[in-house]
Amino acid sequence: MRIRFSNMKRPKAAAKQLVQVNPSVKLSTAQEAVASAAGYRDWHELSVSLEDTESGDLPASPLIHLISRLGSDLGMLFGDVQYALTKARFIENLLTLEMQFGLRARAFREFVFGEAGRGKPGTVVKSKARSLSGQIKAGSMGYLLPKTDRYRQVLRVLFRDGICSLADFEVATPRTQLPDFLPARLWLPYGYWTLHDASIVIYNRDYLPLWHVSSTGNITRPEPWYWINGINQNFNFSEHSGTSGIWSSGRAHDSAVCFLRNHRVLGLPRTVEAFPYLFEPGVESVKYAVQLLQERWRHQGDVPSYASERSQF
Repeated sequence: MRIRFSNMKRPKAAAKQLVQVNPSVKLSTAQEAVASAAGYRDWHELSVSLEDTESGDLPASPLIHLISRLGSDLGMLFGDVQYALTKARFIENLLTLEMQFGLRARAFREFVFGEAGRGKPGTVVKSKARSLSGQIKAGSMGYLLPKTDRYRQVLRVLFRDGICSLADFEVATPRTQLPDFLPARLWLPYGYWTLHDASIVIYNRDYLPLWHVSSTGNITRPEPWYWINGINQNFNFSEHSGTSGIWSSGRAHDSAVCFLRNHRVLGLPRTVEAFPYLFEPGVESVKYAVQLLQERWRHQGDVPSYASERSQF
């Protein structure tokens, strides 16, 4: 499938953003990869094949494979490529949070979890019982996690707001595959810190950084394993909305999402890349999954002045 362009603005922006996300990639290499993924022999053919009309929205399946191919060619994570293309406005229908979530969840299903099945880790199941904390209700959907020696007699399920252990009779596997989703623990803001330089760092329920917003409104993605320095004030969405303890639904959830939209955050944070590691043996928390992400996909860029690297969690 060939993507049509009326000028070189979007392809150039895509190559530039890919290099910005991964400085180890040369611009010329990124340009050739963008041209190839868009259906052209090389960058030169793309530049001489401009048309009067441009391709608009791209169906999810071709878009997933375009992103996957770029990631393979450039040695980049799928989410990093998706983020770069979003910032470059490469494809029109990438520019909503809903599309970001849906696309990433479908990619995890296709490349990580595979086809769902009864008792198979990565399958979306439903809870039949309410958890003791009251957060997991009957009918709540979650991903079935692998069994461990420590939890041989129970099923571990990753719900939107965390991991819960249930008896096998408290979990139902529907005949029809349930829709995939991104757990809120990986992307939903729990609050934000105001730093001494008037910038803010948005963090998740595990107090891992999701986004940095400078005093001028510039948005960047800090690594989730960064330790944030110079915190001046703290703001918690659930406490501010009067729903302390309930952070992933209701007023706290709506307030957090509204905060993202107001700051024009359209991409996904790098914590989302820790999702597959939650299915590895012995991993029982998002922090542990992030630690594995740090070990295997350490970022090539410099640590920003407001942060420092954690040696361990």
